Amino acid sequence: LGACEQRLQQLETAVLPLYGDTARLQQIHHNMERTVTALDHVINYYMVSRELSDLIQAGPHTGSSESLNMYL
Repeated sequence: LGACEQRLQQLETAVLPLYGDTARLQQIHHNMERTVTALDHVINYYMVSRELSDLIQAGPHTGSSESLNMYL
């Protein structure tokens, strides 16, 4: 019985650090996913501004009020 308890103690000693490592890796993975999501949001913001840059640079045409409505 003593040998069995000793083996269980050794197993516990070997496994416990793995739990901590796994928790840290899961947190790192979660942080990386959040970072990728934030970067996607920023990239999409700049893609929209690039797509609309010609329209923005053209400016409003003051000849009609309808052309101004698209800017409002």
